[in-house]
Amino acid sequence: MNAPQIQPKPAPFKLNISRGSKREPPRLVVHGGPGIGKSTLASCAPEPIFLDLEHGTLQLDVARVADLDTWDALLAAVRALQTEPHDFRTLVLDTLDRAEWLCWQAICQRERVDSIEKVGRGFGKGYTAAYEAFRALARELDVLRTRRGMGLILIAHSKIEKAPNALGDEYERWTLKVHKQVAGLFYESFDAILFARLETFTSKSESGKVKGFGDRRVLETQESPGWLAKNRYRLPPQIPLSWDDLAAGLARGADELVASLRTEIEAALVELAALDPARAEKARSIYLNTAPTPDVTGVFLNQLRARIAELSAKAATEQTAT
Repeated sequence: MNAPQIQPKPAPFKLNISRGSKREPPRLVVHGGPGIGKSTLASCAPEPIFLDLEHGTLQLDVARVADLDTWDALLAAVRALQTEPHDFRTLVLDTLDRAEWLCWQAICQRERVDSIEKVGRGFGKGYTAAYEAFRALARELDVLRTRRGMGLILIAHSKIEKAPNALGDEYERWTLKVHKQVAGLFYESFDAILFARLETFTSKSESGKVKGFGDRRVLETQESPGWLAKNRYRLPPQIPLSWDDLAAGLARGADELVASLRTEIEAALVELAALDPARAEKARSIYLNTAPTPDVTGVFLNQLRARIAELSAKAATEQTAT
C-alpha cells in the first residue's frame, strides 16, 4: 500500500487590518422630469461613459455607447466594460425606464407574446421575470464597480404613484418610472436615490389666482410624502443640482457615517459582552478586520444587533422558565 501523503501545514493566518473610512465608488439613482438636468449632472461625474438608450446625450460632449437597441446588447456593453481596457471611471445608464422596456421586449420575444402581462398566462409572472433579469444586470454592474472601480449612476424618469400609508389614507408622490419590483431592487441596493426637481413656490394674487414661480434646480436627498429619495451619506435634505455640491456631500457624508456607525458598534459590543463574552470577543476580532465602508460597517452593525436581540430573548425566556 502506498504511504499516505502528508499534507503541508497551511501558512499561519495573518489579519489584514485597516482603519479609517474607505471611499468606494458611489451607486446613485437620479430621477426627475424630462429636461431637468439629470444627464447634464451625470456628465460632470469623473470620466463618464454613457449607455445612451434614449439618444438623449447628443447635446453633451460625452463618451457614449450608441446603438444599444436590445437587452442583450445592454448586457454585452456592461460586460465589455468589465474586461476591455479603458480609462472610464463612471458608468451612466440613461435611462432605467428605457432599459426596462428593452427587458420587456426581450422577455416577450422569448415567450412569444405581445405584452409583458401575458407572460406565463398573467398573474404578474412577466414582471417577476423582468425583476430576475434586472437582478442579473445589477450583478454585472456590481462586478464593474468592484473589479474596475467604476461609479454607477442610473438615470430614470419620474412618475406619480400612490404610496401606502399605515397610519391613514394613501397619498401620491414622485417615484421611479419603472415597475415597483425593479424600483425596490435599486432602492435597497444603491447608496442614494436622488430626486431632481425645480424648486417651486406659489403666490396668490388679489383676484385669488394661484401662480407658481421659481427657477432653482435642486436635488432632494431624503424621502418625503412628495417624492421617493434616500441616501447613506448623511447629505443635507436638499442640495443644488450640481455635481460639485453632490460630490462634496458624498465625500463628507461617507466619513461622518462610518464614524457614527463605529460608535454604535462599540456600544453594541459592550452590550454583547454582557450576554456572551466569548461571542463578543470573536465579534470584535471580525470587526477589526471589517472594511471601513458605510455598506460593510452598516451590515456588520445590523448583524450584531440581531445577535444581541436573539441572546436577549433567549435569556428572557430562560428567566421566565425559572
